[in-house]
Amino acid sequence: MHDWNVMLLMNVPIYWLLKSLVWRRRKKMSSLEKERQDFLSIIEALKEAHSFDRIIWKPCCKRRTFRLI
Repeated sequence: MHDWNVMLLMNVPIYWLLKSLVWRRRKKMSSLEKERQDFLSIIEALKEAHSFDRIIWKPCCKRRTFRLI
């Protein structure tokens, strides 16, 4: 009985550590996917526009980049 409690106590922190690592990886990947979508939308806008003058740029403070309006 005592061994079971020790095993359980050891596995709970390991479980939470692994869960947090997986969550961070998913969060990072979703962030990368957002960046990819932003990039693709910029490329599409550039293809449609004949010059940069037709594109309205808005500063995006969070990422220190510019985003299309």
